[in-house]
Amino acid sequence: MPDIKTPDTLRDLPSAIIENITTLATNGFALVVALAWNETVKLFVTQFINPHLGQTGELISLTLYSIVITLFAVFITMQLSAFQKKVEEIEDKILPHDIEDDELAEAASLAIGSTYKHFKGATVKILDVARHSETKEAMVAYTHLDTGETWVRPLTMFMEKVEVKGKWVPRFKKITTK
Repeated sequence: MPDIKTPDTLRDLPSAIIENITTLATNGFALVVALAWNETVKLFVTQFINPHLGQTGELISLTLYSIVITLFAVFITMQLSAFQKKVEEIEDKILPHDIEDDELAEAASLAIGSTYKHFKGATVKILDVARHSETKEAMVAYTHLDTGETWVRPLTMFMEKVEVKGKWVPRFKKITTK
């Protein structure tokens, strides 16, 4: 059974979907190919080996076939694993973990001065988007219009959905643009 991957972050969702679909499709095609080759080998053994060696020939040829296919599968799996490791190393170099491109895109969608409604009812005004000095996490600074208090919240949390009475709703919903 293939390992279905669950993304750790929303950023990883598209690549996890593609990877899971690819894994499932590859496994499905591999099964079809294996069944086709299995039938081919059976026919080959029946038509060409059994007439010369009898029933013993069938056992010998199927054993050799099993060994060769196992070695081939191990070799291909090792090559694919090495390839995947190289791709991950390249991704780590290209996409440093301290800068999240999707966070920057989300931040760009927040207009400074816009007002948002919190799912619990409070109205807030966006003051700015900044980065945490230690973690580099994108943060949203906002003022509660009801109390005048200024708050800071991680951008991912500001933009996420929360479950309310069985429905998923935005934590903050834009109500006006500056």
